[in-house]
Amino acid sequence: MPRFSWDNTRVALADTSGGSSIFDRDTGVYQAHLVRGLPDRITRLGFSTGGRFLIATTPNGRPNRLYDVTTRREVLQFEPTTVTTAGRAISSDERWFVHTRAASSGQIEVVLTDLSSSNLLERVLVTVPSGGLLRAAFAETSNTVYVIRDLPVAAYQIESFSNRSGVNRLGEIAAVSPMGADQGFLVLRPNGDV
Repeated sequence: MPRFSWDNTRVALADTSGGSSIFDRDTGVYQAHLVRGLPDRITRLGFSTGGRFLIATTPNGRPNRLYDVTTRREVLQFEPTTVTTAGRAISSDERWFVHTRAASSGQIEVVLTDLSSSNLLERVLVTVPSGGLLRAAFAETSNTVYVIRDLPVAAYQIESFSNRSGVNRLGEIAAVSPMGADQGFLVLRPNGDV
């Protein structure tokens, strides 16, 4: 089944061959072929808030890909699927990207990548044991990354590289999204309740 996503000006469509094309949202006019022949089929597409970046999610994150729509180039590949929603994985100013990757000894790193640097400077925000709850998302209105785990919830301020943490009172989480001008979270439970 084809996958698609849209922002204010474009629509991205993916097919089961691993291809993805971009069309003008208002006129339907073809603009570009963005992805060719991914080794896995695309299960989800998502634009960043401003529409500059597009994430293509593949089954089991083997690997997921981040594309710069303006240059039509692949920017980065990333593995696990704990962060796949472009609107939450990329800061609202489209400078920062948060994702996870496997580390040594069964650990997972939450990594912050500076998309404005030519060599994609990275900073590991936290390293945690694999197997537990781990979700990361940018705040709705600021360059703050929330990292939610089984026990603590941490908020990392990107500009100052400071963080604060507290007890996780959200319970079981399948997915989470900061909302309400960063005054709360929209939580999807494993049973489908919101």
